[in-house]
Amino acid sequence: MSDESNEMSCPTSASLAQPSEGLVMPEVLELPVESICISKFCNRNTEADDISGLAKSIEQVGLLLPLCVRMDAAAKYNLIDGSRRLLAMRQLGKLTVRCQILDVPEEQAACMSWMANAERLDRTPMEQARFIKDIVDTFGKTEAQVGEMLKMAQSTVHERASLLNLPEDVQKGVGTSLSYSQAVLLARLMEGELHGREAMMRKLLAKILTGRVSTTELRSVVKYITDGRLPGLPPTLQELLLTHPLMTFSMLAFYEQPASLLAGEGKNGERLRAAADQVPMPERQAFIEQCVKRGKSFDDARKLWLKRIEKLVHEQVDEAPAHTPSTADRLFETLSDLMEGVETLNYQKSAIQGLDSQQMEQMKTQVDRIANGMGDVVDWIDALDRETKLAPGGAHEKELAHDPVD
Repeated sequence: MSDESNEMSCPTSASLAQPSEGLVMPEVLELPVESICISKFCNRNTEADDISGLAKSIEQVGLLLPLCVRMDAAAKYNLIDGSRRLLAMRQLGKLTVRCQILDVPEEQAACMSWMANAERLDRTPMEQARFIKDIVDTFGKTEAQVGEMLKMAQSTVHERASLLNLPEDVQKGVGTSLSYSQAVLLARLMEGELHGREAMMRKLLAKILTGRVSTTELRSVVKYITDGRLPGLPPTLQELLLTHPLMTFSMLAFYEQPASLLAGEGKNGERLRAAADQVPMPERQAFIEQCVKRGKSFDDARKLWLKRIEKLVHEQVDEAPAHTPSTADRLFETLSDLMEGVETLNYQKSAIQGLDSQQMEQMKTQVDRIANGMGDVVDWIDALDRETKLAPGGAHEKELAHDPVD
């Protein structure tokens, strides 16, 4: 297949300009080769192209596809598509060339030129970013308007343009040492008025270059920073998060939400999580620093954390004081004795006429016991009332809740 045929096989801006049914086709004229200017928006790197093969093809079979141009306000023709063909015609010494003349605004022509060449060339993200900036700066267009002209989502346009916020030396690494996704995330740190943003960005860049930082991990860290949460960490943890490969975003949970790392159902799980939340912040920080220093992964650190909290819970159980009967305990014990005495008395009452003197004496003793017990009940109720007044809200209520009565 000839070079010229290859040119034809790619969609061009001319095809983008084809009119709808019922409209007049763009005019095609023979124009002087020297009257056609290559604008900066027809941004194919023609200097690096070898057009000798294309020139030979055109010499053999002729120009199969006309150039695409527009006339500017000064009545000059600006090339929209066909820079290689134009150069080939100049190399062949041709005086005129067939051109399709489009009546479109300059900004639309620039975008048409870009899209036509984008079909043939693998544009780098940085090339795309510079082109978007040129359109915005030259024509005063918004990113949303540029997106419409390039048939590109506004979010994508913003991502491309944001790459220019990166320092030039970092831009050079986009697409090689730094993936596009990683570059976009680093660029987010350079937006706004974030204090120390370039220093943080460069530390994260160095961490990325270790090859141990996933895009998901980087996204979490960048969001944490841009949400303004980083200053809430101790300086040592801030530095580890920005620089150390083993200090992942997940490791922050040991400092900020230690209970969330402990699974388990029922009372045992509740005790573990409660104990984790009681660990002082300096101890949490020291735990993270030791794990990172010893080369522990997050999973290894989580296992160590579980063992540590289990040990803490066991120590709390061992140190708990022996249970002493509370006022409520004593009241319930007295009431139980009274109920037992009443049941015995009721049984004896049914046969009271047949009781001998000894049995009558026993019954009298039982009545005295009940009477004395009722006195004790009054005393315990008075004691509970005093406790209630001393501790409004009810320490005794908690005791009663843990000692149900049938």
